[in-house]
Amino acid sequence: MVATVPITLPSAGSITVEARDGAPVLRLVGEVDLETVAAFQRAHPPVAVAAVDLTDVRFLSSSAVSFLLRQTQPVRDRGQLPAVLGASAQARRVLELIGVVELFALAS
Repeated sequence: MVATVPITLPSAGSITVEARDGAPVLRLVGEVDLETVAAFQRAHPPVAVAAVDLTDVRFLSSSAVSFLLRQTQPVRDRGQLPAVLGASAQARRVLELIGVVELFALAS
């Protein structure tokens, strides 16, 4: 009998909450996928944010986009658009392809 050992690789991305001008901002870095989102959610209570920083994103999965939409929904519920600060070309392209770019205010 051959025993198999599951291998869990560390995520190549990270999600943090930073205070900028007194407001919480989600900062995503690297390759943000389902594993990255799950790790963040296990370690942090839900937090509503008015802005996300996607400057250093190299990959954004559909799970990550769904997470962003959930985290920023309270802003849209107030009739505003959450800000995306410095979206990388990769992150912007994913938001465009999925069709949710209009749900954010892209800052240059």
